[in-house]
Amino acid sequence: MNLTDIEWCDYTWNPLVGCKRLCKDPSGKIFCYAYYQAKRNRKNCTHCYTFEPHLHPERLQDPMLKRTRPTKIFTISMGDLFGPWVTSEWFEKIVYCIQDNPQHTFILLTKYPQNIIPYFELSDEGDRVPDNIWIGTSVSSQKDDQRLEVISDVPARVKFASLEPLHSYIHFPWELLDWVIIGLQTGRKPIHPDKSTVIKVIDDILDTNTKLFIKNNARLTKGFPFHYVEFPDGTIPNPTKIKYLTKKTSLDQWIQV
Repeated sequence: MNLTDIEWCDYTWNPLVGCKRLCKDPSGKIFCYAYYQAKRNRKNCTHCYTFEPHLHPERLQDPMLKRTRPTKIFTISMGDLFGPWVTSEWFEKIVYCIQDNPQHTFILLTKYPQNIIPYFELSDEGDRVPDNIWIGTSVSSQKDDQRLEVISDVPARVKFASLEPLHSYIHFPWELLDWVIIGLQTGRKPIHPDKSTVIKVIDDILDTNTKLFIKNNARLTKGFPFHYVEFPDGTIPNPTKIKYLTKKTSLDQWIQV
């Protein structure tokens, strides 16, 4: 389990690493940061280097051993717990650790929301998602909006969408979700929507009671006027992670209630 610069969590935890689905932008370029990050681990783990899905059992107890105070943990940031390649054994071991640490909030993202209920049904939980899990799906454009429809029906305490990287306008009844994260593509030659597209998505969300979190990289859009950093549980993020704050402004001035 590692400290992270990701604004909407405190730690990342990866007892499972690897994915058989490599996400590509409209130009065909792979934009999966986890894929490139895993390539740096060649000396320590061959499976990580190839990004072949695999379990790291030595990491399963990290949430208990490395952090006892309540913490937001991005879980499986280097893979997808609900990918069709995940075995029931892997899934049950990870969910057991989550249940065994109710003081923490475990944040999961998937591109396979249709597998959430079936996977939990095969576990001891039945179709119930543990209360300390926030579960979301990643969407970049309207062509993936079916994921939003599926995640909105999941019986979880917090259901959310990560619109990162946002490539184009997405229309959806955002009031069906508890939280939306917005971020843009980074790296070499990123593809960005125009400012008006980003603002339109934000306006749609602000017309609802859904909480909104705009990541630092959304400031890549010149003249971007909004500063929303909300959590669905009412807590506030670590202000040192919000890079568009200055010495002359406080976090409270940017959070919109």
